[in-house]
Amino acid sequence: MAKLQPLIEYQKMDSDLKKMKKAVDEHANFKKLEQAKEEFHSAKKAITDSEDSATRMVTFYENTLSNQPENEKRIDELIKKLAKLSDDEKDYEERKKIVEELSKFNDRYMNLEKRLVDSRKKADGIIDSFKKARTRKNQMYELHGQIKVTTDKLTESAKPKFDELTKKMAEKKAEIDGSLMDTYNQLSESGIFPPLVSVQVKEGGKSYFCFCGIQLNQSTKAALTQSNLSKCDTCKRMIYMDKK
Repeated sequence: MAKLQPLIEYQKMDSDLKKMKKAVDEHANFKKLEQAKEEFHSAKKAITDSEDSATRMVTFYENTLSNQPENEKRIDELIKKLAKLSDDEKDYEERKKIVEELSKFNDRYMNLEKRLVDSRKKADGIIDSFKKARTRKNQMYELHGQIKVTTDKLTESAKPKFDELTKKMAEKKAEIDGSLMDTYNQLSESGIFPPLVSVQVKEGGKSYFCFCGIQLNQSTKAALTQSNLSKCDTCKRMIYMDKK
């Protein structure tokens, strides 16, 4: 028991430190701070998305304009060529080809007109989304700054207690057996806390139970009797007999 006592005391301080940190992290202002951060980045992404959409729209419009002169020139050529052809059967195939090409231009322009109308509607939506996102981003930036002042004060007020407890833990750690400390850290880092627990004795000493609620088997009970330290096969915690 004397070998375990420094670790028991260390664990008590570790538990207190974790509770203090949790109390600070779960403070309402810290939650608001995280929420403000998330909303800020969300609004920032919305702005980027709006800018990307606007860029794609401008590119589409510029490409349309750049092709326009060449298309109009070709349409004029076809119309003039068609006007020179007679209604005779000998010019039928040529007239047919010209009409088909003009029909394709017509379909293309109708489709283009529809896309431009849709683009105008989308542009209005993009502008509206951009304005709202920019306003929200600025609001969250300002709110974040206001809340951070409060949270910084809260963290600063808790710092002396954190530092004092951290110092005591470092001093106590020097008294702990190295292998025990390594096992403790491994369990703690894997999310198992507390890593060291006393056995719960029930039924007049006939049944031993771990912190996790599972009854210990006979081999584990025998190990506890011999060295007062063993391991729970279920939760992997270090277990000991508190003989007080």
